[in-house]
Amino acid sequence: MKIAIIDDQREFHQVVKQRLSMLQNYKINIHSFISVTEFEKSKDVYNLLLLDIDMPDINGVQYAQKHLEQNIVFVSNHGSYMKSAFGPNIYGFIEKSDSTNYFLQTIDRILENILKQKFIEVKTDLGERKLFEKDIIYIQYISRKTMLIKVTNGEYVIKGMGLKDLQSKLDINFINSDRDLIINIDYVIGITNNNEIILKNVANKFHVSTRRITEIKNKFYGRYK
Repeated sequence: MKIAIIDDQREFHQVVKQRLSMLQNYKINIHSFISVTEFEKSKDVYNLLLLDIDMPDINGVQYAQKHLEQNIVFVSNHGSYMKSAFGPNIYGFIEKSDSTNYFLQTIDRILENILKQKFIEVKTDLGERKLFEKDIIYIQYISRKTMLIKVTNGEYVIKGMGLKDLQSKLDINFINSDRDLIINIDYVIGITNNNEIILKNVANKFHVSTRRITEIKNKFYGRYK
């Protein structure tokens, strides 16, 4: 279990690390960052972010809205932020003044829920893999029963399974942009006037078929209502 602490108050990093060390039910690897900018330079994939809202480089709520693939707990001095902090990827809100017991109970519950996140088990070119759905960016048809799965930290080739068979294992966040491509709507960061989608951490754009564009636009823009 990898946890990132993102807070510009270095002394608070030690407080959080000490508290997390009390959780005996999990093997936790902790990394700390003093800014979102510093965190984004890391190439590691984290199971949970403990993120301060009032950061000098970017507001934590704005960051969370743009990074729905991240599991986030807000840790803040400002309880007034709580209402605006809700979102599909927000697991909780902890005030820095909360007791150690409250902190531990909250994080323990959240880690337990994260461990229950949906995943698929597939045979890839690199052997059998367990891929968490939240880490899958898109799945692309290559040739008969051969697909490419792009995830946050790499890509895999799967043989012996059709695109429809794989899609049946995934939740409603995964939709067809055309008949050869399934995308995770949580990674869409833009739609061009030419009906192309822009995916987070993906250099190339993908064309959306005419009959799919309305559904994708509704799902994409609906996240910000």
